Amino acid sequence: MDADVPAIPVVEVVPPRFDVETEKHLLSDYLEEHGYAVVASVADDAELATARSLMWDFLEALPRTRVRRDDVRTWDDKFRVSVGAG
Repeated sequence: MDADVPAIPVVEVVPPRFDVETEKHLLSDYLEEHGYAVVASVADDAELATARSLMWDFLEALPRTRVRRDDVRTWDDKFRVSVGAG
């Protein structure tokens, strides 16, 4: 790492999960304050498996990447999408 760039500490954040049926007002308040909110139980196991597969399909199809879902050695910083680059 470049000596001129200070290390950024990693802080684990565990946001609350909101039940959309009973905690809409809390969810809305949290979303307004933090810009995101986690909604509990919006997908079942099959839907989660499909979402994970679609995510990996996307990552593996990125140009100039060798990331593979079944090879943890390929999970480095080189495959991450740059927000600034589109």
